[in-house]
Amino acid sequence: MSGERPTLETAVAKIIVRHWQRPGVVANIIEDATIEELAGFNDRLSQPGQNFDARRPEIHSLIDRVDTTPGKITIALCSKAVAVHLSVTPERINSDILVFSSEFQHRKRGVETKLILAGSAAHRDEVLFKNIARAHRYFAMVRSGKTYAEIVKEEDVPMTVPRN
Repeated sequence: MSGERPTLETAVAKIIVRHWQRPGVVANIIEDATIEELAGFNDRLSQPGQNFDARRPEIHSLIDRVDTTPGKITIALCSKAVAVHLSVTPERINSDILVFSSEFQHRKRGVETKLILAGSAAHRDEVLFKNIARAHRYFAMVRSGKTYAEIVKEEDVPMTVPRN
């Protein structure tokens, strides 16, 4: 299970960052916010000068609770931590904005586990594409009349004998 932790922690941080970037979140996170406060909140929440990895500990410090159910991650941020981060009193924080969810898919390939967040582009699996191309090449060779031994010799791959 420890192999999944960095993936889950990264996914949660990305969900939080995406939540802050949604229209209306910054504008509604503080009740009765002034224009100057909103501009300051936007700067503090987005912090364009910092990269994502450097901000992860800061992002994780805002979390009160994370619940996972099949296909869904629900995150509740701590109103006190958010208030400190935004330099306001906790009473001014709109608690409705602090609980949000995101859908995800859990994919396993061998021993590798990946979480694919809703709304994010899946990474191209280069190994899979290479194996599919190789399979098509081998199939074309078989269709042209080559034997398995000829293919193994020509492609310089180890020949394995299937076990029953």
